[in-house]
Amino acid sequence: MNPQSRPDTDLLKGAGGGHPVFSAFPPWSGPVDMSQYSPNPLGVRSRRLFTQNMAKGAAAIPPSQQQFFQSQWPPASEEYFEWIDLLEAVSQAHQTFTMIELGAGYGRWLVNAAAALRRRGHHDFRLIGVEAEPTHFQWMKVHFAENGLDPDQHWLIEAAVATHRRGAWFTVGRPDAWYGQAVVPSPQSSFPTQRVKTVTLDSILARCDWVDFVDLDIQGLELEVLAAARKNLQRKVKRVHIGTHSQMIEQGLRKLFTDLGWTQLADFSSGTTVETPYGQASFRDGVQSWLNPRLAAEWPHRRLPLVRRVNRWWRQRLGIRERQIH
Repeated sequence: MNPQSRPDTDLLKGAGGGHPVFSAFPPWSGPVDMSQYSPNPLGVRSRRLFTQNMAKGAAAIPPSQQQFFQSQWPPASEEYFEWIDLLEAVSQAHQTFTMIELGAGYGRWLVNAAAALRRRGHHDFRLIGVEAEPTHFQWMKVHFAENGLDPDQHWLIEAAVATHRRGAWFTVGRPDAWYGQAVVPSPQSSFPTQRVKTVTLDSILARCDWVDFVDLDIQGLELEVLAAARKNLQRKVKRVHIGTHSQMIEQGLRKLFTDLGWTQLADFSSGTTVETPYGQASFRDGVQSWLNPRLAAEWPHRRLPLVRRVNRWWRQRLGIRERQIH
């Protein structure tokens, strides 16, 4: 599922609801320049530039002026379950929150997480975004800044995610019309490609103490990337949302996470239209969502990074000694 598969204006059409997590996040309303931005139910503004050539038969752009807008949560759809995962992960956050988005595009889901966290009074969070398409990566910085986030305070990586760090060929171009760019085995004649850096999920997780949510849409590499990081996934990651791209990959993911003992939250195959608990939905890409039950059951104090907890223990010990001495 492309993180930018539809403009956020599509989230303003339906009655939404259904899943109880939405009730904790009332849809945003307020003034916005609709000629420049598409707002979503969390109040996040996305530049129309980012997706202006994606929608067929798109409505005419409104005149340039501030307009009052009342948003709504969406009806059942492919992205409905991504919203559920994001909002549930935020709702269960304690002292700190860390999210990783692989194939981040312009960082849409990262900024959505920040907006949801702020709604709940959480301001201690770390966002990690990986994107290789050059224009999308620059747009991610813009999207952060225009929604009150300093990109330099988070970890944005201009690279493709893979199982190695040797670099790769990657499709690029048509940034406002396409978010399906991918790693390819060699230069292509049918569309532009260029050599890009690569990063592994395992190397990112090695620098994290705890990750509340990993959201990935990496165009067919999802199984091998996750399998290569299985040890750190098990130790550090609480929840994963995956856009899937073939039945073989979907079967492999089910085996991977079942073997790890994770709990399946959602599983819809690509290219299907099915009746979900929240209504009928069509899935161009597949959706799988998994929860790590061991980390889900941890006490909230576990969210303090280990080094911070050890240092705090030593400071307490030293404080006791000082009081005893003096």
